[in-house]
Amino acid sequence: MKFGKLIALSVIIGVVFGQWNSIIGILGISSNIIYELIALYFPDVAPHKYGVVIAIAAIVISIMYAILLSGKYSLFEKVLIFFVSCMGISFVISLFFIHPLPSETIAGLVPSIPEVKGGKL
Repeated sequence: MKFGKLIALSVIIGVVFGQWNSIIGILGISSNIIYELIALYFPDVAPHKYGVVIAIAAIVISIMYAILLSGKYSLFEKVLIFFVSCMGISFVISLFFIHPLPSETIAGLVPSIPEVKGGKL
């Protein structure tokens, strides 16, 4: 196949980049969830939000890396499934507690540019 190596390399780079972005997103959401749980029981942590979230993210990365180094990928998958399940459950729970008005939902479907500073960027 002409340019086969280049196409294969491009596909591999694209998949790695996509996975990398997905994992970063899950890490950020998971770190914020853990922070919110900690802030519920330890209100003194609230003023230090960004530092605590970064520390939680570093701890989660370290734990995940240690699990990967142990060679038990199935355990790594189970931990990720747990975090993604927590995220999904929180979305479903918030669906029952926060009911937007039908008019707000319909208005949200109409494309528009926000009328805030930098909204047209």
